[in-house]
Amino acid sequence: MLPPTSEDGVAVVTGASSGIGEQIAREFARRGYRLVLVARRANRLRGLAEELDGRAHVLPADLSNRDERAALPDQVAALGVLPDVLVNNAGLSTLGPVAESNPEAELNLIEVDVAAVVDLCSRFVPGMVKRGRGAVLNVASVGAFGPVPGQASYGAAKAFVLSYTQAMREGRHKVAEDFAAVAKDLVSRDITTVEQLSAAGGSNGGLLMGIMLTQYPELFGALVCSVPLLDMRRFHLLLAGASWVAEYGDPDEPADWEFIEKYSPYHHVSADRHYPPLLITTSTRDDRVHPGHARKMTAALEAAGHRVRYYENIEGGHAGAADNKQAAFKSALMFEFLWRTIGAASPAAQRREPSR
Repeated sequence: MLPPTSEDGVAVVTGASSGIGEQIAREFARRGYRLVLVARRANRLRGLAEELDGRAHVLPADLSNRDERAALPDQVAALGVLPDVLVNNAGLSTLGPVAESNPEAELNLIEVDVAAVVDLCSRFVPGMVKRGRGAVLNVASVGAFGPVPGQASYGAAKAFVLSYTQAMREGRHKVAEDFAAVAKDLVSRDITTVEQLSAAGGSNGGLLMGIMLTQYPELFGALVCSVPLLDMRRFHLLLAGASWVAEYGDPDEPADWEFIEKYSPYHHVSADRHYPPLLITTSTRDDRVHPGHARKMTAALEAAGHRVRYYENIEGGHAGAADNKQAAFKSALMFEFLWRTIGAASPAAQRREPSR
C-alpha cells in the first residue's frame, strides 16, 4: 500500500526510468509527493520529470557502482529535500543456464538487486528514524517465492529482497510466521513428526528461536537458541543494540513498542504453556548481543517452572567460540542435546523401538 496523499512529502524512487518504477513515481506524484528520480538513463528521467510538471528532481546514477550509491544521500540533501519514502525498485535480470552465464553480468545483478537495496536502506533509514517519519518500499517479484528456471540469480535476489524487507520493523513478525508455516508443512506432508523436528538459530536467528519457543512451542520437539536477542524492550541499551533500531524499531517509542512487544520472547514467557526441550548458549565476551539476553531468558523460564539447558562460554565473542576446539565442543553439545531430545536416544525414539 502506498502512503497517503502528501503535499510536502518527498519520495526517492530508483529504477524510475521505465516499467514499475516509472508507474510508482507517477502514482506518488498523483498523491502530491515531490520526487527524486534515480536511474542510469538520464534522458528518460528528464522526460518523465517534465511530464510531472516540475515536481521531480533527476539524479542519474548507476546503482551497480558502490561509489555512486554512497554519494546518493548527499546528492539528495543538496537538492534541499529530506526523503520521506525510499523506493528500491532498480533491478537487473539475466537469462540462461548457469553453465553459460557471464560472471560479470551475474555479479552486476547482485550489486543492483541485492547490495543496492541494503546499501540505500542503511544510508536513508537512520535519517527517517531520527526525524520520526519515513517509509521504505522494496520492490521484489513473484520470483521471490520459488526458483526461477533460467534466472537463478534473479529469483534468489528477489527472495533476498522479500526476506530482508519482512525483517524490518513492523514486518518482522512475518519472518516467524513463515518459519512456523514451513514447520507445519513438514509435519502435514509426513516428512517428519513434531517430536522429531528441531530448529536452531543464533543471533538474529536466536531471536527467531525465542519466538518459536514462546509462540509456536507445539511445532517442535526441541530448539537450540544461540547468542540470542530476546529482550526487545532493552535491546537498544545493550552493546551494539542501538544500531539496530532502524531494523527493529525504537522500544522507547510507544507506537514502535506496540508491535515489538507482540513478539519479544522475554515478554511472552508463560508458566501455563508446555515448551519443548531448549538449549540456550551464549558467550561472556559477546560484544554484539549482550549475554544478558540469554541469562535473563533462562532465569524467566526457570522461574516459570520450565527446565532449560544453558551453556555460557567465557570466551569467543559473538561467534560463541574462540577457536576450532571450542567451536567443535559447541557443535558437539548441540548435537548431543538433539540426540537425547529428538534423536535415537530420545524418549520418543525409545517408545518407537520395537520390543525384543
